[in-house]
Amino acid sequence: MTEFTNEKTSTKNLNRKNGIKGEKAAVKFLKKNRYSVLYTNYTTRFGEVDIIAHHIDTLVFVEVKARHSTEFGEPIEAVNFAKQKKVSQVAAQFLARHQIRNANIRFDVIEVYLASKRKDYKIVHSQNAFDSYLQF
Repeated sequence: MTEFTNEKTSTKNLNRKNGIKGEKAAVKFLKKNRYSVLYTNYTTRFGEVDIIAHHIDTLVFVEVKARHSTEFGEPIEAVNFAKQKKVSQVAAQFLARHQIRNANIRFDVIEVYLASKRKDYKIVHSQNAFDSYLQF
């Protein structure tokens, strides 16, 4: 019997596995840097925020992008306006749902460069990576 593999499905699965590795590395990085991680993969009807954390007096919404190479650009480049809009909308819903007003908030991006070795990676943390188009 001949077995056929769907290249699109296997690429999607690999991307998801890389995403999970990246998110775990980002959580570890944030905790090491004294952030309190409140939620991971926080989902609403607008989309998902990878990590919601608290640092000093600021609520931080974090988008994580993990890559094995920069062949298709830097990871942060994948956080385009459409993604920023979704993250902002999720943040707005989070704040409303938890009745949080007048809070200091920030939108960060954590880039995780995965190495070929199993647990090696490099992290670049961009604080205030983008502004929300929404008023908070």
